[in-house]
Amino acid sequence: MALVDRGEPPVTRGQLGFDVRTVALNPASVALLTELDVWRAFTQCPFKSVYACEERGTRHIEFLASEVDRDELGWIVEVSPSVGVLWDALRRQSELTIIEGNIESVEAGADVVKL
Repeated sequence: MALVDRGEPPVTRGQLGFDVRTVALNPASVALLTELDVWRAFTQCPFKSVYACEERGTRHIEFLASEVDRDELGWIVEVSPSVGVLWDALRRQSELTIIEGNIESVEAGADVVKL
């Protein structure tokens, strides 16, 4: 099995000391990350509610964890450090070959990727 990518992106934290790019993960995503044994390495912040309103602010909807018998609806994670955690996990996979570089071409049915 192989992963072809330009390379592992650097972990960046910006001038404020954290990556302002964030992602919300739901319980199913966290279950998968837990199964892959990487969730503990994520810096995470649970959220208990979501309030969404339309453009003019005249209509809204709110989701509450308490209404679905949960302690949280999901978790917010920083993008860059999370990608770093996943790359660390990929590098530990002995059956995975990581090919880094710029791809010039890929031929259907070929066993070789030209970098």
